[in-house]
Amino acid sequence: MSFHDFEVVLGSGFRGHTVTIVMDGREVYRQAGVKTNPLTSRADTFVATSERPEVHIIVRVTPGDLVLPVDCDLRAHTRVTISLIGKGSLWVETDAEGLRLDDPIGTPAGVARGV
Repeated sequence: MSFHDFEVVLGSGFRGHTVTIVMDGREVYRQAGVKTNPLTSRADTFVATSERPEVHIIVRVTPGDLVLPVDCDLRAHTRVTISLIGKGSLWVETDAEGLRLDDPIGTPAGVARGV
């Protein structure tokens, strides 16, 4: 069985929010009081692992009751960056530059396992 690791970055715009991330029906992240660091433009980073090369991610942010679903092909994208724009918009960007462990800002802070 092949596992697919990918980096999840909570980026800019978080100001004490509660963030929940569900991957393929399993909660892999829940944190209250999420705040973006103005020096790094990041609030948190973790590594998630999937047994499948395609994942369905649902991001929930409160206050604001924001929900954003996104599908990601892990064969092409190894990082998912989630940012909050203004008071009511979530932005998700996927790219192939994730899991650069030589970058101290991008070093994953935790690991989430999912199916």
